[in-house]
Amino acid sequence: MFEKQQKWARARMAPETWDRLRQSTAGLGDSLHRGATASRRWVTIGSEHVTSMRSARFEPWRIIVAALAVFIVALILSPLEGQGLNTVPALLLLVCVGLSTYMADWVGGVTASLVSLICLDVFFIGDTPALDSLPMARSFVIMAVFALASAAAVATIEHLKYDRANARLEAASLRAANTALSAVEIAAAQRPPGDQPAYVNVLSTILTAMVRVNRASTGALYLLDAPSATLIRAAAYGDDRETALDGDSSRFDVPVGSGLAGRVALERRPIAVFDTLAEEDIEDILETNPHARSVVGVPLIDPSDKLVGVAWVGLYVPYRFGLTAIARLTALANRTIAFMEAARLADDQGELLDRVQDHYRRLQAVIQTIPEAVMVARPPYGAIVASNAAAQRMFGVDLDGPADTRRADRLHLSGTPDSEFENPILQSLRQGVVVTGVELTVRQADGTTIPVVASAAPLRDDDGTIDAVVGIFQDVAPLKEA
Repeated sequence: MFEKQQKWARARMAPETWDRLRQSTAGLGDSLHRGATASRRWVTIGSEHVTSMRSARFEPWRIIVAALAVFIVALILSPLEGQGLNTVPALLLLVCVGLSTYMADWVGGVTASLVSLICLDVFFIGDTPALDSLPMARSFVIMAVFALASAAAVATIEHLKYDRANARLEAASLRAANTALSAVEIAAAQRPPGDQPAYVNVLSTILTAMVRVNRASTGALYLLDAPSATLIRAAAYGDDRETALDGDSSRFDVPVGSGLAGRVALERRPIAVFDTLAEEDIEDILETNPHARSVVGVPLIDPSDKLVGVAWVGLYVPYRFGLTAIARLTALANRTIAFMEAARLADDQGELLDRVQDHYRRLQAVIQTIPEAVMVARPPYGAIVASNAAAQRMFGVDLDGPADTRRADRLHLSGTPDSEFENPILQSLRQGVVVTGVELTVRQADGTTIPVVASAAPLRDDDGTIDAVVGIFQDVAPLKEA
């Protein structure tokens, strides 16, 4: 029958009028749908568990508790009828409506409101104990004001309960995020420098914290490959497939400017999508998780204002991410940047330490191959910190022994009868000069003496201060015997 009416109306309208009517009808339908959705949410947000009209809880105990609470109070106050105190029962019944809403959710509040209206009409308003107040203008106004006040009380208490429940959920999510971040800090501290799998594991832990703190269901974290202007997926949540960093597949790569992650990278600002079914150019989201319906992405920008990556989280239902959720995600993105900077510095430090250790091993190898006795002493007292095997044989220096036995002024040296004796290492430490060709005698532990020719030279820091002195002692006994 509707099709016949449609054909009849279309036959009597101009094509332009019919098109405008269809567009207006479609727009009105969308507006009514959005209004109904918003109204349904407002009606059902009071409970921690009720999230839609289909799951509204009409348990009998809620209705019975609310009805009995109001009826008992009204019955107790019924003797006040006719004594000019009708305002007191109305206020007390309004309090009962609020308490019923608090105890039994909006179902109890609505029940208490209806029972309160009936009790006001029967016990306190009207000429006889009956439902007779509606035809009377003054009584109708009182009933209407009470109904509006009850509705306001129910809505206010429901929203307060909703805010409290939401605050508890936020606190729980923050605790979960703090736990995850603590695990991140532990994992980051234990990560060996240059360990790529451990690096990816820490990024996965950070992404898990991002998802949990926003009570999301899926997410991904990308790192920017600057030369190719491509985002490489480093971690994913809610997807069992391997990431691009762990495998050889490039299907997760996102060019800058393409897809949601690419747009976030290009515009360098957070971008939220309410419903992926109504959005275009989100192939990267669907590639990670085809069930994602709403997402929000934020850029990862380092302290030098350079883009290093993108992170996003998503839900399996349409949702409008607010400024609070974006701020939380941005804060965790900053934590990600801090970890990446610390990891980069740790890798650089580890690489530098490896080079230093390699140079030290090479220097030790060179020193050990020198046939002359070589020692390195540090100021101010000439503590011997390095020596070769020849020096250990000649002077009996034990680098693992007590510090007092490893000092240049404790070496058993003496000068020749025709020269003034001074330890060349100590002279170089005090005066900062190069000492060469000093003839000395070394007295060993068994009483034998060894004639030597000693030299010493200071090693200076960049600011010119003496950092160490290198002393060389050449055994010249074979030359003198010859």
